[in-house]
Amino acid sequence: SRLLAGGLAYDEVISPNASFAITDGFNRFCSANLAPAGQFGSGKGFVNSLYLAGEETSNGRFFALDPAAAKLYHVPAFGLGGWESGTTVDTGSAKTVAVMLFDDSSGTPNYLYLWVGSKDSSSTDFLARNGIASSSGSLYAWKASTIDNTAAGVAGVALNAPIAGSWVSLGTGVQVAALPTAAALRTLAANAGAMQFTRIEDGDVNPTTGKQVAFNTTGGSGKDLYGNVNIIDCLLYTSPSPRDGL
Repeated sequence: SRLLAGGLAYDEVISPNASFAITDGFNRFCSANLAPAGQFGSGKGFVNSLYLAGEETSNGRFFALDPAAAKLYHVPAFGLGGWESGTTVDTGSAKTVAVMLFDDSSGTPNYLYLWVGSKDSSSTDFLARNGIASSSGSLYAWKASTIDNTAAGVAGVALNAPIAGSWVSLGTGVQVAALPTAAALRTLAANAGAMQFTRIEDGDVNPTTGKQVAFNTTGGSGKDLYGNVNIIDCLLYTSPSPRDGL
């Protein structure tokens, strides 16, 4: 392979929010992940190829680039955060998509989020077609069931010991999109008892399985001084509901 050309990746920025503005430009895109169309086979995954990227700032917005059309779409359904990146996960169904989201913000607990949405493959709306419109699904956070959901709880676990957990609902995409700050989303996660991580970074899906995601916690304070490398296995259920997709 070789580099053929270079330049600005988009010609147009699109948002479903009437109040959206980029008068001051974007703020610190961090690491990002390419999700090819149908990446998990048999129609599973996005309809279009998407490049997922978020602003790593106090109230960062999340975006999905359509590289074929050179259009950059704002994704309000994911909420606001100090976004490191996001990666797709195989739901086992061609009707749904899942995106694991990594919040990397200093000075506050961070949460591991999961978006699960239903695709409308025939829609002319780009976000709806790919299952990431605000009306397409809901956002969840991961909660451990066998330890305290704190950095101290993780610190007490032996190396390579598994931690059981589940995804707790934070609200629909419409509800999450209406939240005014990243702190408001973190409050929902905290009230749901979700696991408190310290600066989640560098997440990506295992391309062999599609249901295993690796990510780091940078640490740097408290009980998570040195950080951890984490692997999460997503279990597949038989229900067709997006909520039960993982």
